[in-house]
Amino acid sequence: MNLFKPDVNKLKEKNDVCGLVKALRNSDRDVRLEACWALGGLDDKRAPEALFSAIKDKDDLVPLHVAQTLAAYGDPRAADTLMELVNADWLGNSRSETVKALHKLNDPRASGVLRKACLRLLQDPDYVVREEAVKILDDIGIPEDPAERA
Repeated sequence: MNLFKPDVNKLKEKNDVCGLVKALRNSDRDVRLEACWALGGLDDKRAPEALFSAIKDKDDLVPLHVAQTLAAYGDPRAADTLMELVNADWLGNSRSETVKALHKLNDPRASGVLRKACLRLLQDPDYVVREEAVKILDDIGIPEDPAERA
C-alpha cells in the first residue's frame, strides 16, 4: 500500500519533470499511468527520454501508454514498441488506439504490421474501431497479392 502518492496534477502544473519521472517509478500503477500522460502533456525535451525509462514496466498497460505518449510526441523510437504491442492478445480494446498511434508515426517499417492489425480490426464488433481501420488501410493501401492479405 502506498500511503504517500505523489500528486501528479501538481507536478504537471509546476512542470516538475524530475518529480514526474520519479512518479513513473511509483509502486502504484495508476500513479505511473498518470505520470506518463502528464509527461506527454509537457513541452519539455526531457519528457520523451523519461518516458523511455518506463517502456519496460512490469505492468502491460504502462508500456502501451508510454508508447502512445511517445507517438503523440512524434518520437520515432516508439514505433518498435508499438509494433511489438499491436498484436498482443492482452491489448483487447486498446489495440485500435495502439494501431492509431503507430499509424501516426508514419514509420515505413510498420506498414505490414499495420495492414495485418487493421485487417484484424475489420472484424471488431465496434463500428468506430472498424471505421478507423478502414481509414488507416485507405491511407497505407491494401496489398494486391492475396497471399500478403492473409
